[in-house]
Amino acid sequence: MTVDRSGPAFSVHDIPFSSHGSWFGISPVVAEKTYAEDLHLVSHQNGMHAVLRLVPLDAATGERTETRVEATPGLLSWTG
Repeated sequence: MTVDRSGPAFSVHDIPFSSHGSWFGISPVVAEKTYAEDLHLVSHQNGMHAVLRLVPLDAATGERTETRVEATPGLLSWTG
């Protein structure tokens, strides 16, 4: 399946992936000036709090796999 990646690409290290007005975002930033290796579901209500860590796993082995995060305004994906 081909997905339309319309819109400018951006880094989730600089801008959290979220919907306008949402209290949640997906980002490696888990607190002010604190970066994690993995992406997290982050709450922006009453500060910034990591809620859930997202880790890419190989479907065949269940082991962690190396990926690259790609983000546009309408799509967040892991590739690799």
